[in-house]
Amino acid sequence: MEMIIPQEEKKALYPVAIFKEGWHLCFKNLKSFIGPYLVIYIPIFLLALIQMGTVRSNKPDFMQLLMGLANIILSGWGSVVIINIAKKISGGEICDFSASFKNSGKHLLSYLGASAIVLLVLSAIILCAVALSIFAGHIFWKANMVLTFLLICVFVVAAVSGVVYFSVRWGLYGILCVTEEASPIKSLKRSFRLVQNFVTAFVGDVGLLILTAFVFLIPMVIIAFVVNDKMVINFISLFYNMAVKLLLTPLWSLVFIGFYKKAGECIPETKE
Repeated sequence: MEMIIPQEEKKALYPVAIFKEGWHLCFKNLKSFIGPYLVIYIPIFLLALIQMGTVRSNKPDFMQLLMGLANIILSGWGSVVIINIAKKISGGEICDFSASFKNSGKHLLSYLGASAIVLLVLSAIILCAVALSIFAGHIFWKANMVLTFLLICVFVVAAVSGVVYFSVRWGLYGILCVTEEASPIKSLKRSFRLVQNFVTAFVGDVGLLILTAFVFLIPMVIIAFVVNDKMVINFISLFYNMAVKLLLTPLWSLVFIGFYKKAGECIPETKE
C-alpha cells in the first residue's frame, strides 16, 4: 500500500503585519537615522537649491550634468546607508553613527550597478514598444487604421506589463546589495527568486507604502492651491520633501527588510 506524505503547506506572508512591524521600528528608532540622513541629504538639498536658482538653457550644460551625477551618487549612497541602519535595527542591534556608514562604499557600487541594469532593461522594454508602434504606424496606418490602433495598444500593454513585471520582482535588489553584500547580478536574481512566490504580498506592502506617501503629499497639494507664487511653492516643497523623506525612507527600508526576512525563511538562499 502506497503511503502519500502530504507536502508542507506554503507559508503565507501578511503585508499588513510586515508594514505594521516596519512602522513600529521606524518610529521607535527614528533618532538612529537622523544624523546619517542629514549628512547625506543636506548636500542633496543644497544641490537642489542651486539647480532651482540656476537659469537653465536649452543647450547641454556641463555643470548641470555634473550636479545631476552628484545627486544620483549621493541619493544612492543615502539609500545604502539607510538600508544598513534598518538592517541593524531589524536585527535588534544598536547602530551608532559610524556603524551606519560601514562598507557603504562597497555596497554603493553594487547598488548603482544593479540600478543601472534595471534602468537599462526597463528602458529597452519601453523603447521596443515605441519602435514597434512607430513601425506599425508607418506600415499599416493607411491600409487599416483599426488594426494599427489595436497593434499599438498591444505593444503598450505588453510594455507596461513588462515594466511592472520586472520592477516588482527586482524590487528587493537594493536590500540584497546591503544585507547579503550581493553583486548587481546576484542581487537581481535573488530578488526575483524571493518575490516571485509572494508577489501579492510584496505588491500589498508597496501599495501601503505608496498610500502612506500619498497621505504625506496632501499638505503640499493644499499649499499648492493656497500659494500662487511658483518659486515659494518650490522652496517650501524642498524643505517639506526633505522632512518627509526622513520618515518615509527608513520606513520603506524597514518594510522591505521585513518582507525579505519573511520570504527568506520560506526560500533559503542557495549557492549559485
